[in-house]
Amino acid sequence: MQSFYMMNGRVVRVGLDGLFVEEDDSMWVNPMYRDTKETHPYAFSEYFKYGNRETIKDCSGDYSDRMAQWKRDVYFSAWEEHVNTRNWRPDQIQNFLRAYHENPNLELTGVAEGCNPSTGYPYYIFWYKAHKNETE
Repeated sequence: MQSFYMMNGRVVRVGLDGLFVEEDDSMWVNPMYRDTKETHPYAFSEYFKYGNRETIKDCSGDYSDRMAQWKRDVYFSAWEEHVNTRNWRPDQIQNFLRAYHENPNLELTGVAEGCNPSTGYPYYIFWYKAHKNETE
């Protein structure tokens, strides 16, 4: 799966071969909003860091700031145990979501980063398929 990164204030896509690809609409959660960290450091638009609009179709999604509000202790404990870095890998996020939702069969399908213009703080959106536990 391809990944997206910020480079020189622009979102760039890294293809499956590891080479950078020109910017296109697929990196934005909503291509109508394309404010970058460089142009809007405290209110940038949501862009994919993992996955794309195709991979998140028919999936559940949670905003990281809301997850922290719903189950604060669980959120921070799971984040510290499974991720605890800004340079995360998709498998770390998937394990974090599995711990948070108590579902070992959960499958990560996408991650986007955005910035709350009211607070200036960044947040993540995690999309996933919550397959049923075999014990249910």
